[in-house]
Amino acid sequence: MRTVCQRVAIILIFLGCFSTIGHAKQDTYTNWVFDLEQALKKQDLTALSELVKKNPGYSKVWYYGYILDVVTPGVPSKEQTRIRRAGTVIAETLANLPEPQYDAMRMLARLSAP
Repeated sequence: MRTVCQRVAIILIFLGCFSTIGHAKQDTYTNWVFDLEQALKKQDLTALSELVKKNPGYSKVWYYGYILDVVTPGVPSKEQTRIRRAGTVIAETLANLPEPQYDAMRMLARLSAP
């Protein structure tokens, strides 16, 4: 009887692993970045602002990951302009949220200073 219970428990655990894998969440940051890139290609700053409002955390990850490229030597000026435009919209939107977050605006101001 004990062996049968152990086998049943092993089977249930094994099947449980597959059910959790099947219901795993999609990589939403990757989806968010894809939507961001689409908005930037279309130069749709309103859509970009909506993405920031929808998920400020992802916005901050992208912002702090890219904003230093604005002043990094060797980054093409076209790319720097694209990042600065997106960074400005992200920083302004973060500052205008119900719970304002001003750090991105401060960093952008420091990067813009001579």
